[in-house]
Amino acid sequence: MSQHTTLKLKDIILTNPFIILIFFGLMFPMNAMAFDAYGADVVDYGIYETDFIKYETAPDTDLGKIGLVSEMQLLRYTEKIPGKRGTEFGIRYIVNGDQDGKEVDILVKVSHSMKVNKKYVSNVNEWVTTKEIGRTSYDGWEFNSDSELLHGNWTIQLYHQGLKLAEKRFYVY
Repeated sequence: MSQHTTLKLKDIILTNPFIILIFFGLMFPMNAMAFDAYGADVVDYGIYETDFIKYETAPDTDLGKIGLVSEMQLLRYTEKIPGKRGTEFGIRYIVNGDQDGKEVDILVKVSHSMKVNKKYVSNVNEWVTTKEIGRTSYDGWEFNSDSELLHGNWTIQLYHQGLKLAEKRFYVY
């Protein structure tokens, strides 16, 4: 009698699509998580000249704000950046996804070393920006503080929903 009950329960589980969906959702949670953006191609990088539009609040940055730009011109294609106030560097990239033109949130992280109270510390600035899939975009950095002008590595990373889309490293000299 016990076997007969087990067979009925087994038949119910295997023939009920709702239970099957729950099973697969629990067993394979990544299949249920869809990303609008799944990568980014870095088109170019280096030293730029940009046209400033306005500031936007960005609480996870040293200044608490980021500058939005309308135009950017690549002055020199390079990974080596001179550590001088006013120097702008960054990356132009295209976000890849299934729907060209769809807007997606991109987390931009810029990490580097800086000097604080005569000690070198690792510093990460980050902000969220909206970009269109399939369209060329720009994110970068301008040196505004003497504490940033240390020789060393700077890294720009792009994320969407926790997935790293792209990364570019620079060396400041």
